[in-house]
Amino acid sequence: MHAYDTVAQWMTRNDKKLLLGCREVYWADWVNTADDQPAFDVAYPF
Repeated sequence: MHAYDTVAQWMTRNDKKLLLGCREVYWADWVNTADDQPAFDVAYPF
């Protein structure tokens, strides 16, 4: 997924180390969210 790759590249370029596994934070109502609307965040603890 593009979001994961983008953050991983940023972390490498900025000499950041991943402390824990990344996680997805789902905050949208899946029933009423359109396919082209954001529905979650990807969180990387570093």
